[in-house]
Amino acid sequence: MRFRDGVRNLLSAHPDGLTPQEIRDLIKENYPILYGTESHRKNVEKGHFKDLDHAVLAQIYVVQKNASDMYSDRSQKPMKVFLIGANAIDSAETDGTEDTISTEVLENLERGIGTLYILGTNLYTENRKEIVKIGITTGSVENRINQLYNTSVPYRFRVIQEIETTNYSELEQAMHKIFDPYRINRSREFFTEECLEFVSPLIDIHMKIASVKEVESL
Repeated sequence: MRFRDGVRNLLSAHPDGLTPQEIRDLIKENYPILYGTESHRKNVEKGHFKDLDHAVLAQIYVVQKNASDMYSDRSQKPMKVFLIGANAIDSAETDGTEDTISTEVLENLERGIGTLYILGTNLYTENRKEIVKIGITTGSVENRINQLYNTSVPYRFRVIQEIETTNYSELEQAMHKIFDPYRINRSREFFTEECLEFVSPLIDIHMKIASVKEVESL
């Protein structure tokens, strides 16, 4: 069983929602094979997280952030996570959350603050348009670049733009949908550089909405 499926099963059994901490405790109780995996232990050994509880908690936040069938209500503390659509994601989808949690910061995941980044790949289409990557992280963008720079990537990515904001996941999803005509592969977050001229206007709209919401919450 994938970690994401375990979280889905728990949320399906609790329609009133669960806090990330409750999900973690239920995973420990009901799906012990998903708790303290090799990846969790390595992340703790490397100092990315204080202990296994924190490593698992970080993965729960990342799963919720990336899943289209989960919703988080941050109007209450701690926030609650709900399942909003059964089987919204194809079962063949890969669960890469254990590969990404090492670059995430648990405190930022809990606060709902992250960074949207746009990276230049130094790779080009046959029409000489550079391919760019649009993604998010709650950690350092530089650490994310280091993680992406592996044997399958010929050039190190570079930062074109980054912005720290609330609702960073929603901003990324909006960009991915709007920039779909420029997407290289529908299952990947890579686009041609032609989308870049529209980035700043979208960020401006996002920041204005975020500012209004922040004032309303006071």
